[in-house]
Amino acid sequence: MEPLHEIVNSIKVLAVAYENFFDGKRELGITGEIGEVVICKMFNLKLNENRIEEGYDALDEEGKRVQIKCIRKGKGDIKKSKSGRVSTFSKHPFDYCYVALFDSAYEVQSVYKISYEEVELLLNGKKRRNPMAKQLLSKKRADLIYPYEKVLVRRPPSLPY
Repeated sequence: MEPLHEIVNSIKVLAVAYENFFDGKRELGITGEIGEVVICKMFNLKLNENRIEEGYDALDEEGKRVQIKCIRKGKGDIKKSKSGRVSTFSKHPFDYCYVALFDSAYEVQSVYKISYEEVELLLNGKKRRNPMAKQLLSKKRADLIYPYEKVLVRRPPSLPY
């Protein structure tokens, strides 16, 4: 799969150059395709060759079906990426989903993992199947798996050290 990653890295550079040419007013709309390849490499997934596979984009090492959703933030704060919507979830089942946030250069900033059951709880009864990212990525639904969270231990201010 290395030649594919070389191609994707070249596409990322060209896509950014294209956007810069138009002063950020036009983009190629390729975040999903790039993101799927990048996430598959990160987590050792097997990307489906057919991009319209029903309900999932890749298989993990255990044969579980993985849906991949990608959000890219243009210039500015990556945290604001959570304010948009993710692409539409089909009604076909999958085992779990990775939601990846990318910066303006198509570099992964964070990846969340969410179960199929949690996605369906959020979407159940809703007409639209493309939820707001902040709803999908809430701490009670999704686990941040990249970058790995660091636990900071702070000293209570009242204790002398």
